[in-house]
Amino acid sequence: RVAHGLPLNGYVGTSISLSPAGRGPWRAWLLLVEALPAGTEGSPVARHLVRAAFNPPWDLPRAPTAAERQRLWESRPLRIPEGADPGRLKVVGWVEDAQGRIRAIAESRCLPVGGKQ
Repeated sequence: RVAHGLPLNGYVGTSISLSPAGRGPWRAWLLLVEALPAGTEGSPVARHLVRAAFNPPWDLPRAPTAAERQRLWESRPLRIPEGADPGRLKVVGWVEDAQGRIRAIAESRCLPVGGKQ
């Protein structure tokens, strides 16, 4: 599961969580992505631009605690870069196993301010 909050003072709160279905180690990635419509910056096609990335430390060098075996979770504020439109931001995250295979992937689907999509 990934989620993000409302922009505040140039930052947006983000989170990623996983209820593991097996033993790790797990490697997670969380991206702050801006959805750019066609015609933006002279591009004729719609595209997604990664504005920030975060790699939480889920590859623990020790045995996981009982709580960590139930749910891995990280919450982090990410800075909104200059020029980004906060209304077009979302987060995308995925989790890889020890062999680098993607085991879970998610995208935030939060409504924009005003509740219309």
